[in-house]
Amino acid sequence: MIRKAWRSALAAIVAISIFAQADNYAEERLTPEVCLLTVDEAIRFGILHSTALRYARMGAIETMRLKKSSIRGFLPKLGISYSESDNVRVGFPDSREKRLEASLTQLVFDGGKSALEHELGEIAASYAYRDCLEQEKRLEARIAGEYLDLALRKANLGIQDELLRSSGEQLAIAKAEYENGVTLESDYLECVINRSGVEYDRLRLAREYESAERRFKLTLGVDEAIGLAIGGFVREKRDARALSENVDAICARSLAVNSELARKREDLRMSEMKARRGYRVFAPSVSLRCSLSFSGESFPLTEPSINASVILGFDNPAFPVSFTSGYAFSGGKLGSASNSAEVSLLDSITWGGERRLEGISILRERGECERAERESISAIRDEVYSRDDAMARLAIKAESVALMERKTRISEERATRGELSRVDLLEEMIALAKARIDLLSIEAELASLERSLAIALDIPFGEDLFEIK
Repeated sequence: MIRKAWRSALAAIVAISIFAQADNYAEERLTPEVCLLTVDEAIRFGILHSTALRYARMGAIETMRLKKSSIRGFLPKLGISYSESDNVRVGFPDSREKRLEASLTQLVFDGGKSALEHELGEIAASYAYRDCLEQEKRLEARIAGEYLDLALRKANLGIQDELLRSSGEQLAIAKAEYENGVTLESDYLECVINRSGVEYDRLRLAREYESAERRFKLTLGVDEAIGLAIGGFVREKRDARALSENVDAICARSLAVNSELARKREDLRMSEMKARRGYRVFAPSVSLRCSLSFSGESFPLTEPSINASVILGFDNPAFPVSFTSGYAFSGGKLGSASNSAEVSLLDSITWGGERRLEGISILRERGECERAERESISAIRDEVYSRDDAMARLAIKAESVALMERKTRISEERATRGELSRVDLLEEMIALAKARIDLLSIEAELASLERSLAIALDIPFGEDLFEIK
């Protein structure tokens, strides 16, 4: 009986353990994860899930739609008005009048002022699209830089893990030699200290990787609870030629595709266009106005009348004048004719000063545009020279790492034969690991520079920079 109870309890414990493991496995399988194996995949993912970029695109689309509706300035304007008036007169009967009027006003001529405003509106509307492209470029560069930084830190962790394992093996050997009286206690303690330093560096690199991963998730718009898997740091085969040989063509290309510089040029062109056509403010404007009205003392209104008028306006800042000539028809006959004029005296006495300020502003914008061009060329040249310097440092560092690896293998053989202490071997291993990390840092810097140049030149990454003409 006791044996059966024991078996039942054991079966229940096993079942509970199996169900618990199954639940843990299901939770692991249900945990969402984003897998980005290359920089291009990360860029596509980030651009697709960026809320800021999505709103920028929506704003650009809406702005382009508004641009299409800017033609309304050339269309006739329809107006409807209704009025009631009660006149009280002593000794006479009161008079009441209700009036409903519909009018149509069409601009005939304004010296090209409306056309200029329409053209400037179209240029301003195109800014939204260019700003969206510029924002996408900045996001692409940021994602590429953070992905390469994260991949570099992941590779550094791998190197440190290998060093941690090797240092543990050397520490175990040094401990055995110390216990057998082959190694001095000071040498063993130094191995322990070096091993502790390796462990601390491993913890520091892990914290830096976690911090870089959080920043990268924030850039991608991924929740921090979602897992992230990235590819390893890929060592690409690069052209060893100096990119500075083609620096002039690269600078010319960057000036042609620089959207920020294009924005400054458009601003300058708009300012010059407005200043060049500033005389149009003195051009007269001619409008035709037709109206149909119904009046009477009460509804239904049974007294129709048609009015037609020509409005000639000189809406200039120096001496604004408006002339109106109108004709009223009632019952198919001309009922009345009217002429009026309106003048505003000293409406604006600052027009000359405003024109001079516009000229100064144009000179300032022209200087800013030229300075932006020089700064852009200088920045591209610096990146090209930095890329060449990184290529040279990469070749030197790769050769140094290869020599250090060969020396470490020889030192391992010497330590096995007892010709070299474990402390010296461990120090060589630590130096080799740091050299490998430095080599990866140079490769990451080189990849970041080439990616930045590709984005600045608006070419697909991987395209030969030496082929730019």
